[in-house]
Amino acid sequence: MGVNTEEKVDRIMEVFDLIKSTSKGWANIFTRFNGAVYIDTDFHNEEDGQNGYFTDVDPVKDLDFQLNVKCLTWSQEYNTLSMLSLKSTNAKQSRGRYKICDPRMVAYDMAVLPMTNRPPIAMSQIISWRGNTFVPNSTAYPRISHFTLEEQDRIRILLGIQFTNRYDWVVQLGYPDRMKINFITNPSSIRDLFKLRDVPEGKKRRESLRNWVSEHKRKRSTIEEDTIYVKKHLRGATSFSWDGLEGVIYPAQFDQELVAKKSTDKP
Repeated sequence: MGVNTEEKVDRIMEVFDLIKSTSKGWANIFTRFNGAVYIDTDFHNEEDGQNGYFTDVDPVKDLDFQLNVKCLTWSQEYNTLSMLSLKSTNAKQSRGRYKICDPRMVAYDMAVLPMTNRPPIAMSQIISWRGNTFVPNSTAYPRISHFTLEEQDRIRILLGIQFTNRYDWVVQLGYPDRMKINFITNPSSIRDLFKLRDVPEGKKRRESLRNWVSEHKRKRSTIEEDTIYVKKHLRGATSFSWDGLEGVIYPAQFDQELVAKKSTDKP
């Protein structure tokens, strides 16, 4: 997120306080968005826009139209939490939900949770990929005739999140039995953001979190020449507790593949 550490903490806790306060019925609905990626942008703010997110993605050429991505964003202007998901579907899975049977269709789900006393809103639509763009194709109410620029931005950012997923470190946070949220980050930010995480029960200190250890040489005895070469590797805990939230660290798939390759390479 493009803010300082204290602001990040405040935002994260406000989001989770809101989720924790929802009724059980709505909490069950939000489990459909479990694992949604938090994105630090306000779709309602023209100056914020796509906010540096990678959006130049072709869902057919770049993702083979195997779409499965969820995100969550907070609009400060409207004081609402929005959850969105895209998932590839087909005629059999979506029978009765589309107007025209297309070879490339997507289930587009949305839930909006106002940070006020107003009731939440949820909807599910079928959209189709035609002429290098997504168009509404749903029998559901409310029927959408076209997508606004705001809606197009949302879809483009979702595609970008899925495209870059292989290279992103993720921290998943959530209360037990509630919706979990994924935060895109990196090892340095993880260390700074969660430095005040809970000390495990029965322990006197916090265990270091997952991070890179640079390649180095290590002595095995008091003899100067008796050293071993240690390859660059990942080390540290992948789970922790933070102010009542359960956290799990998922290193980037690319980095894990790099570690696996290095373990088989000769020094």
